[in-house]
Amino acid sequence: MRKPQDRSLDDAVYKWFCQLRSSGLVVRGVEIQAAAERLAKQEIKNFKGISGWLFRFRRRHNIKNKKICGESLSADVEAIGPFRQKLNDILKTENIEPLQLYNYDETVLYWRALPNSTQASTAERNTPGRKTSKDQVSAKVKSYVQ
Repeated sequence: MRKPQDRSLDDAVYKWFCQLRSSGLVVRGVEIQAAAERLAKQEIKNFKGISGWLFRFRRRHNIKNKKICGESLSADVEAIGPFRQKLNDILKTENIEPLQLYNYDETVLYWRALPNSTQASTAERNTPGRKTSKDQVSAKVKSYVQ
């Protein structure tokens, strides 16, 4: 494994990274690069935190990109069974056929999107996740069933 050109910069960036992750904050690769450039500006001339530098930094410190956002990371498994039963009851009482159902999530525009992954040490066993933001703009849709 290749050693860093400036050990003090490498240590400072890793310390910064660890502080953010211990606070539970999301850290993206571009943020690591920007922090390295900010810290290097004081000591090292012509430093560029390019993708090759980031790749080696992540490899030296055993940092991986982990998904933190999505349905599978925040699913309440115990609530699925009762929800399915309640939905089936509603469909039967309202006499609704499965062909009359559609997924409205697929017809919206989401905004305020937060990062859906973070850089995290492989030593972190649990990377807490969250559901994707459902802030949206939608259009009124009329569905005609025949």
